[in-house]
Amino acid sequence: MFRSLVLGLAALALVVGGLVAEEHKGKLKKIDTSAKKLTIETKDGEKTVDYADSLKIVGKDKEGKDTDVDVSKAAKMVEKGAEKGKSPVVTVITEKKGDKEVATTIKMGGGKKKDSK
Repeated sequence: MFRSLVLGLAALALVVGGLVAEEHKGKLKKIDTSAKKLTIETKDGEKTVDYADSLKIVGKDKEGKDTDVDVSKAAKMVEKGAEKGKSPVVTVITEKKGDKEVATTIKMGGGKKKDSK
């Protein structure tokens, strides 16, 4: 009985959390570390959102494993890419905080790899 209650509450938490969270896929154009904002170019146009102090940026290392990326390092990488016209493809996960949408996670990558044939 107790196990069913705990599992039911856990499932409810996941569903409610999924309703509050939203994903935006596109190219990361800018990370403004002083204003704590980031700009994403989606198929619906450019979108600017605030980001949380606890922003998690997940990238891939040389071996293809997930690794955390520092916000300032990511900002420099995005700036250099934008100068070359190569903004990284990302998925930005946001949550509603009051009346604002706040980014909590950025998943780097997502573009299809080219075949080496």
